[in-house]
Formats: sequence, structure tokens, C-alpha cells
Amino acid sequence: VTGNQVITGTTTLVSKANTTNDLGVGGNQYVTGNQTVTGTSTLTGKANTINDLGVGGNTYLSKNLTVSGNTTLTGSSNASNDFGVSGIIYTPTLNVTNPSIYLNSDVTSGTPNETGGIIFKRGSSTDVFLRWNEVSCWG
Repeated sequence: VTGNQVITGTTTLVSKANTTNDLGVGGNQYVTGNQTVTGTSTLTGKANTINDLGVGGNTYLSKNLTVSGNTTLTGSSNASNDFGVSGIIYTPTLNVTNPSIYLNSDVTSGTPNETGGIIFKRGSSTDVFLRWNEVSCWG
């Protein structure tokens, strides 16, 4: 395909598809072999990949990205807004460039009533807790 290819129904590809310009898909597209897009690829429906999906350039998403399996990032990762983690961050060393770390940052009003701090795991020895006790200051 050397021009635009617009698909409004279902297309099944069983071998390799190369495009040098835009590829617009309004319905389902099934690719069994390789598909190479040199220009812009726009998919307004759902894309399912059975094997690897390789992207040689930048990828921009205007909506949410949901990953149901494991995610591996090789290289730097930058978040320009909030970055939420609901599980455990596994890293041998956590380097923070900001001079301040806010714990319990969702408490923005009212009387403080929570004890907070940092717990150091020490293997088979007793853990150590550096904390602020809201009742007795340190403790």
C-alpha cells in the first residue's frame, strides 16, 4: 500500500503488510504475520496482539493504558503528574532527588491524628521504627 488504506469492516492479513503512509482502521484488523507501518497508524477500535508488539519510535497515548500482566521498563521512566503504586516497589536502592519526602500527604486539613514513620527491616533481628507519634511526639 503506497497511499492511504481505510478499512471500515474486518480485514484479515495472513502474511506481511507494509504501508508507507497512513493506515486507518475503523473496524477489526487481524494480522497473522508481520505488519510494518512507516507513516501513521490510527486504530479506533481494539487492538489485540498474540505475540510481541514492537514499537521502534515514540508511543503517545491520549487515553489510559491498562496492563494486566507484568510490566518491565528498561531505561528511565518519567511521570509529569502523579504516579501511583498500589503494591511494592522492588529496587535495591531508591534514589530520591527531592530533599523532602511527604508521608501521609493526603491529609490536608483537620487535626493530625496519625502516627507515621519509616520501618527498617533487619532480617531475623527486630525491626527498627523511626517515627513521629502524634500523641507523645517521639516514641
